[in-house]
Amino acid sequence: MKESPESLNNYILQTEYAVKHLYLGLHDIWSIYEEALTHWDMSKVTLELTPELKSELDKYCQLSEQYFFYRFSEATLCGSILQIAFMAIYHYSTNTVIPDSCKEIVQIVQSKNLDVIKKFCIGKEVCGLPLGLIIYSARNQYNHWDVELRQFNKMIFERLDYENRHNIFADLAYDLNNPTIVVYAHHILLGLLRWQNYDTYKRELKDMFK
Repeated sequence: MKESPESLNNYILQTEYAVKHLYLGLHDIWSIYEEALTHWDMSKVTLELTPELKSELDKYCQLSEQYFFYRFSEATLCGSILQIAFMAIYHYSTNTVIPDSCKEIVQIVQSKNLDVIKKFCIGKEVCGLPLGLIIYSARNQYNHWDVELRQFNKMIFERLDYENRHNIFADLAYDLNNPTIVVYAHHILLGLLRWQNYDTYKRELKDMFK
């Protein structure tokens, strides 16, 4: 059996280079939209469309189209970060306790998989679920986006979808039936968890093990 780094701290150190470069990729993609916003925002909607303003709007549309073209790349980079976080929990969590908040969902898991699921029942609660379980299911959706998810993962996403039903910025962002989303990793990592840079990722990952 191949051995992983001997501790969580060593694992984080040995994956730091990779994760930082994944975040650099995310920054490059997001910077496209940030540049778009320098040309146009909602405050200009009611203004007369002068030739100068139309030129700015055209630049905004061009850059926005470029950004949305790279959304799948954004999701792929986020999925890779979730994969690294997933493996940290899988290898270094020793948790055996199922919190009350997720007992109803966890009870459907077959006994042969229960010990693994327990590992992920750690971290602060997000949408009424342990953070580890959200990482577990988001990573699985990223790795298996071309097939139907198992019921347990579906139930996690159903909870996220329900808890964000009144959030106009996240409505349908976790709905597995949304035809406009193939991979949900960017909505999870950047939108729900707000892990928008390496320092936040590192701090939140470590905090899950306290």
